[in-house]
Amino acid sequence: MDLLTPHLNEHNVAAGTVLFREGDLPKHTYFTQRGSVSLTSASGAAPVEVHGTWILGGVESAVDMPRFRTATVLTPTRILTVPASVWHELFEDSFEISRSVFFRTLHALGALYSRLSDHALEFPASGFGCEVPDQELDAVERLLVFASTGRFALAGTQTLTDLAQNADEVVFAAGAELFRSAAPRGHVVLSGELVARRNGFQGEVRVGPGAFVLPLGVTGPGSDWTVRAEVPSRTLAISLESLLDEMEEHPDLVRSMLRSMWEEREWLLRQIPAPSGIVSVSAALTPSLSSWFG
Repeated sequence: MDLLTPHLNEHNVAAGTVLFREGDLPKHTYFTQRGSVSLTSASGAAPVEVHGTWILGGVESAVDMPRFRTATVLTPTRILTVPASVWHELFEDSFEISRSVFFRTLHALGALYSRLSDHALEFPASGFGCEVPDQELDAVERLLVFASTGRFALAGTQTLTDLAQNADEVVFAAGAELFRSAAPRGHVVLSGELVARRNGFQGEVRVGPGAFVLPLGVTGPGSDWTVRAEVPSRTLAISLESLLDEMEEHPDLVRSMLRSMWEEREWLLRQIPAPSGIVSVSAALTPSLSSWFG
């Protein structure tokens, strides 16, 4: 925060004030000190209401993407603002911050999946922009697979090359459980279908080729989920440690991952049914979600 202090401006904001609108390019990142803010989307996704101390618009400022939502102040609020360019520079220069944002975003996704534990969800099929051979992939084919996977679509050639060099192909029999190892790995689904179920709940999440799956257990919330191959399946796996190493080395990978995860968050919020559709969260009560819903 000391690095931001010279750039901070303080505002007392009245109820009804629109801080930013869906589709806007980021101009500022907002630090709320008290009060409540509503985040709404024209897509029909569930509104999010945040209360207390938050950072709003931080991810969009960090990765240079348009606002996903419109932010409207619900109660008189004290807000500090910092130019988006300053926040972006701080984000680029500090992997500690990038890493924190990555895990906080995973926390938020885990919490949303847990809220939908009794629903049957099928993650939108993405597939690949290239043909995936049945035989073991060579280095170029692995690179093309990563380039065609949504999580990595904005990464540069060198980043994709490094990911391909650190990945291994894994084959799972029908019913086999992923993520049994103590060392967590992420999986790009090459063929087949994976199904995630939360222990004690009736719902499930199905994903197919083109999806990238990380164990929710590495994020805290969601650690009671089990992921299995519904049919014989094949994946391209990379350890979480290697993924974080590549993120530290390549800021373009951080931007690609976070943008894709933010899109997944919006998709999940569209699955929350009315009339209980408002997602209301307090930073004091849910520190794992604090700051990164906005």
